[in-house]
Amino acid sequence: MTDRMRRHPGAANVTVAEFVHLPVGVSIASLTLEPGAELAIAKGDDDGEGLFVTHGTGWVTSEQGGREEIVAGNIVYYDFDPHLVIGTDVGMIVLRIQGGFMMPGPHP
Repeated sequence: MTDRMRRHPGAANVTVAEFVHLPVGVSIASLTLEPGAELAIAKGDDDGEGLFVTHGTGWVTSEQGGREEIVAGNIVYYDFDPHLVIGTDVGMIVLRIQGGFMMPGPHP
């Protein structure tokens, strides 16, 4: 693995490939979840984030929305949610886009 591709420290069956990290606070990474993977996505700031499912199927659970099935082509937007978890039974690839000014929702 390289500096831009690594195993996620919180889930051994998730690989992270970082594509872009701009000084203005925008970053894009690909998350490859192997079958059976679950990943808690901790958010501690006010910036929104988005998950764009590019391949496979899975689910996302949150305190606000419960469990929702997601498939390739779906986009999940979220603000602060300390209980957000994504997972898959069959494998899934998502793009994680971080950067509040690009995401829908309230902005200061």
